[in-house]
Parts: sequence; structure tokens; C-alpha cells
Amino acid sequence: MSLCGDSDAAADAMQESFVRAFNSLASCRDPARFRSWFMRILTNQCHNQRTRTRTYVALDDVDAAANESADARLTSSEIGRAN
Repeated sequence: MSLCGDSDAAADAMQESFVRAFNSLASCRDPARFRSWFMRILTNQCHNQRTRTRTYVALDDVDAAANESADARLTSSEIGRAN
């Protein structure tokens, strides 16, 4: 689950991985290593899914949040000095 972010995303990745593995079963060269082969498909699917659903934040929003945080720290230190 930690690779995908949440349980719903993990379930979707697992289902998609089973479909991909079934469709690519002929490319599994060593049946004794099926588990490793499938886990690589699953890991790649989780990474792909997180990349697709990643949210981006505008730099203006980050700058505004940093300024608010700095203002709050400054206010706290000023209050501390006043006491």
C-alpha cells in the first residue's frame, strides 16, 4: 500500500498488474521466478499510478505559505521577547 499511497490505489494497481501479467505471460522466461517477475510488474504499476496522480503546487502558493509561516514565527518570537 505504501507504494501506491492508499488502499484504493493499491487495489487498482494490483488488478491492473494481474491483467498485465496475464497478457504478458509468454514473456516470463523463467516460471520458477514468476513471483519476482510479477512483483516487478506490480512495483512498476504502483510507480506509474503515483506519477499519474501526483499533484503539483504552483510556486506562488509555496512562496505564500512560506511567507505566512515566517510571519507566524516572527510574531511568536516577538511575543516571547515581550514577556
